[in-house]
Amino acid sequence: MPEEFISCPKCGHKIPLTEAFTHDIEERLRGQFLDDLKKKDAERDLALDAQKKAFEEKLAQERAKLEAQAKKRAQEETSMELKDLKQQLEDKASQLESLRKQESA
Repeated sequence: MPEEFISCPKCGHKIPLTEAFTHDIEERLRGQFLDDLKKKDAERDLALDAQKKAFEEKLAQERAKLEAQAKKRAQEETSMELKDLKQQLEDKASQLESLRKQESA
């Protein structure tokens, strides 16, 4: 089957008829593909931004939780140390009182 040609109205170049038909279809499909690709890229970027935001929020919550735990632990340790020091002070005061009584007797 012989291939048919059409002539370009501007330059007169002969173009195969099948190429003339497929060129428009290819261009339309390429445009649709690029549009779909841009849309998917935008959706992916939105999803990544949402995941990043969720991650940062979770990280902030965990950081606050750890800071609260550390603060509580530090307060407990300080409280225990203070209680121990008070007990030592009471013991020393008791020993001092006992020694004074012995000296005065």
